[in-house]
Amino acid sequence: MLGACRGLDAGLFYPDNDEEAEIAKQVCAQCGVRQVCLDFALTKREKVGIWGGATERERRRLLRQRRKTAYPSQHGSTGPLASLGWRRSTITVGGRRC
Repeated sequence: MLGACRGLDAGLFYPDNDEEAEIAKQVCAQCGVRQVCLDFALTKREKVGIWGGATERERRRLLRQRRKTAYPSQHGSTGPLASLGWRRSTITVGGRRC
């Protein structure tokens, strides 16, 4: 499967501001590989452009949300995974807490 952006002017996906990004986001919304594209950009930490329908700011927000989910608060069972029964445990190795 090919991306909906194939053959389009690449400059469309590198807008100067968020308002100009709307056209690129509309193209991405119709794309069958949008999630794959977004996952690639998040994994590679793409800094510029519209990837998978997300601007640079939106991708930073997604990365922050992923980190918060992956690494809940150090305050016991609080945090996003606490509702799933996940609890932070502390182990001691050589007298040091890890």
